[in-house]
Amino acid sequence: MRKKIQFLNNDNIEFLQGINISHENQIKAKFLRKSLAVIVKKHPEIEGSLRGQGLNQGIACGIEGLAQEICLVAKENGLFVETSGVNNEVIKIMPVHTLDIYGLEKSLEILRDCINSSQIQLIIRQHNSAKMPELASF
Repeated sequence: MRKKIQFLNNDNIEFLQGINISHENQIKAKFLRKSLAVIVKKHPEIEGSLRGQGLNQGIACGIEGLAQEICLVAKENGLFVETSGVNNEVIKIMPVHTLDIYGLEKSLEILRDCINSSQIQLIIRQHNSAKMPELASF
């Protein structure tokens, strides 16, 4: 015996999608927060702190201009991120709601690779060396 297929009207579909998307987005938001926290912890050289909530989160960099440079490197590597904040100090992560958890994980991997890149690490070293007082010569 064949099962009868019941079609949902638009109101039912939107309601059901809202429930699923909301729950899935909560999971992705928690994953994003934990992943960004790991990046900040593993890369103290960026002087980072977490910003935002939900799927609108980011890392505020304590080094002037670093967030902009990381975003440029990220775009070169296929990851669309942008800066935000009063001084463009935040690397803003803005995943589309249809991105699955695996896509989000891949995006964060690209971000980590960008922070580890020689270009970004050079900027950080230059910043740190500029902060160090000159050694007295003997």
